[in-house]
Amino acid sequence: LSAAASSAIDGKTSGRHGLVPDRVTKKFVVHPLPIYKKAMDLAVYIENAVKGFSRYHKYSIGADLRNLSRGVITHIISANSKEDKLTALLTLRDMIEELKVVIRICKEVKAFRSFTAFQTAAEAAVDLGRQSEGWIKSVKQKSRPAEQ
Repeated sequence: LSAAASSAIDGKTSGRHGLVPDRVTKKFVVHPLPIYKKAMDLAVYIENAVKGFSRYHKYSIGADLRNLSRGVITHIISANSKEDKLTALLTLRDMIEELKVVIRICKEVKAFRSFTAFQTAAEAAVDLGRQSEGWIKSVKQKSRPAEQ
């Protein structure tokens, strides 16, 4: 991410990212995954960006964008807790690709208030994609020695 994009995302989420309710104790705990933090930052950024969409876009494609960004977070949590991570991570990768497409459509229909808002969201989505690919690669490498 560019310095402007990173500061735009990080500046709006200070103190809120990384907290996940523990299923047993119902207390909030810090989630250790870097991809989780990036996904949370992007979701908060998208929530704020959609506020600036026109009414038409806010309740149509903006709702899709918000739902996808939240879905990515839930898939990250799910993938981290599953025994078979690879299947969950492949689904996560597809969801991130869908998020990138919706961000691009938002740009094409001029839903974002500025190019910078689009650029920040797009760069963060690409970064999430890279991190998910790295996670997939890591899981595949860990599963290979077990097969041999």
